[in-house]
This record gives sequence, C-alpha cells and structure tokens, in this order.
Amino acid sequence: MDDALTSNRRRIETFDSTANLPGFDQSPRPRPRQDSGYAWVIAGIGFVLLSVGFGVLYTFGGFLKPMTEAFASSRKTTSALFSTTVCITFLLGPLTGYLTDTFGTRVMLVAGALAMGLGLATTSLVNQLWLAYLTYGVAVGLGVACLYVPTLTLISGWFDKWRESALGLAVAGIGCGTLIIVPASASLIDRYGWRSAYVIMGVASCAVILFCAALAVPPPIRTRRSRTDIRWALRAPIFRRLYLGSLFFQIAQFIPFPYLADFARHLGASSVAAAGLIGVVGAASFFGRFAFAAFGNRFGVIRLYQASVFVFAASYGLWLFATTYRELVAFALLMGASYGGFVALSPAVAAQIFGIEGLGSILGAFYTSAALGVAIGPPVAGWLIDLTNSFRPAIGFALAMALSSLTTLVRISKSSGEMVRAPTLQNS
Repeated sequence: MDDALTSNRRRIETFDSTANLPGFDQSPRPRPRQDSGYAWVIAGIGFVLLSVGFGVLYTFGGFLKPMTEAFASSRKTTSALFSTTVCITFLLGPLTGYLTDTFGTRVMLVAGALAMGLGLATTSLVNQLWLAYLTYGVAVGLGVACLYVPTLTLISGWFDKWRESALGLAVAGIGCGTLIIVPASASLIDRYGWRSAYVIMGVASCAVILFCAALAVPPPIRTRRSRTDIRWALRAPIFRRLYLGSLFFQIAQFIPFPYLADFARHLGASSVAAAGLIGVVGAASFFGRFAFAAFGNRFGVIRLYQASVFVFAASYGLWLFATTYRELVAFALLMGASYGGFVALSPAVAAQIFGIEGLGSILGAFYTSAALGVAIGPPVAGWLIDLTNSFRPAIGFALAMALSSLTTLVRISKSSGEMVRAPTLQNS
C-alpha cells in the first residue's frame, strides 16, 4: 500500500516537473502590449465597425424618395428623420461612454449590433412616419452611438506611440463605408425595394458587428476611472475650451452640406457639377484623416490639431469670396481635408490631455458638440439666406464660427493635461 502511494507520488512529482519544460508550459501566455501587432488588428476592427455604422447611417439619402412616397409625407418631414438619427447618435455619447468605462467595449458593441439590426428590420415593417422616428431615429441612432465612442476608446487604450495613426485609420472607415455601403444600398433598393433592403442591411450589419465584437479584446492597460475624477475632468477649464472650440467648428462644418451645391448652381454650375462638390468634400476628408493623423507623431498631435482648424478657417475665407467653380473645388478640397483631420485627431487630443482612464465618458460628453452643431448651423444659415436673399451672409456666419474655433483652440497645450490628471494620480 505504502509502495503504491510512493509510486503515485513520484509520478505526480515527475508530471509537475515536466510542466516547466518548453513543451509542457502551462503558464498563461502574456497578453499583447500596446502598439503591438494585435493592436493593429484592433485598429482594423475599428475601421470595419465605423465603416458599417456610419455607412448604414449615410445611406438614408437613397431611401428618402421611396420612404416619402410610402408614408405620403413631405421631403422636409421625412428628411428630418436623418437629422434626428444623427442628433441621437451624438447626444447619447455621454451614456455610451460611461457604459463603456463601466462594462467594457464588447458589451456596447453587442448592444449596438442588436439595436441597429432590429432598428433596420422593424423600420421595414412600419407604415407611419412617426413609428419610423422610433425604429430608425432612436434604434439606429442608438446602434451607431454604441459603436462610435466605444470603438475610439478601445483603440486609444491599445496604442500609445502610434495612437494618432491608429485612430486615423479607424475614422477613415467612416469615409470608406460611405463610398461602399451607400452605392450598395442603392442597388439593393433598385432590386428588392426599400423595405427588403433595410432587412438585408439589418441582418448583414448585425452579423459583421457581432463578429467584430468577438475579436474586440480589452486593452492591456487600465482604462476605468472613478466618477469623481471624471466629473472633475469635465469641469476643468481645458475641457470647456475644447468643447467650445469643437462646437464652433461643428456649426461651421455642417453648413456646406445642404448649401454648397445650391451656391454652385447660383454661380452657374450644372446640377451634376454642383452635386459633385459634396463628393469632393467626402474624398478629401477620407485622405485628410490619414494625412493629419500620420504626421501626429512628428509634429505633435495638439499642434497638428490646431493646424487643421487654421486650414479649416482659411477655406471658409476662400468660400466667402469665391466667384468661380474652380474656387469652390479648392474650398471643398481644403475644407474636406481639414475637417477629416479634425475628426481623426480629436480623440487623440482628448487622450493626451485627459489620459486613457475614463476616456469613454469624456469623449461621449465631448461629442455632444456635434449634435448641437448640426442643430444650430444649417438652420441659422438657412434663415440668413431667406432673410437676405443671398448666400454670402450665411457663408460669413460660417467663417465667423470657424475663426471662433481657431481662437478658442489655439491656446490649448500639452501641459494642460498635467492638471487634469492630477486628481487621479493623487487618489491612486
């Protein structure tokens, strides 16, 4: 009996000793580090997520006419559905950012997949416009909100040295999704009708987002922050300056989209050439996201951020005095590139100033400026055009907002972040 126990004990000891050999290593493998190869996989996942989210959101233009006919409504009331969706996307940023800091990115991506899939599918079933405001405006807006801030927060946590480039790659997915998904949705509408197209898009987008969620591994560093520190950061003067500068920028940014083509026709351009200007803005924005983000490591992300606002303001000066179509093309190129750079660099600036911990809540609060911008800019510009029967006062208003953004943001610096992160360092 004793001999048997001794023999078994020796077998166990022999087995334990082999666990230290290369072929029997039972220790957990180290997780990938920041800026590692897998970090770039995460950046690629972010590219796909933002391509799907905003690509689906921007397909609404193709659905406007058939939905207007189906609901027997005016274009004005139907198109307001898109504005509602965009506003909800950014207004929900504080909520989705807080939930990201609390529960993690993967939970938010799953919620976004379900909201977008169900929202699109149920929109295909409604027969009254007010119901579409719930199924599309609220549900799809929630879906995109669950993708945007959580994705940017995830990528920011996975990168340190190459954060600007990684975020630039991810947000470039917004332009790529517009270029690919929008034409694809038009083909689906022509072939199957708008209701079936929404069902197909709902199923496909839900599947892609869930697949990306399965690969969205949490970053290797701590990203949570206490509620007290987050509230302190949001009340800091540097956050108010960033928010106000972004608000001025967003007010100016959304004005060209509804009025640039009309202004070009006013100067004598054809309808096709006028509409093409928005495409120029989109293409320039796509490349601007890469270009500005790629130089962030060389020139400093905050200085490059300020440079993008300077170019943005200069482009509106060009628009104000434009008298030819070529000058409008130059405006579209400069405005699009600088706007793309601003979008790509904004989360990197926030991460550098406030740190990674609690970044989801901070970005969520920051992006409500976009919702206010789209609610203020185009209506005020339209009011000025109707009041004066001229485009110039509206363009002047946009230029004033761009210059206000520049004067507000030119005073921020990297050292501002030391004061914002001080409470966290003291509490840790």
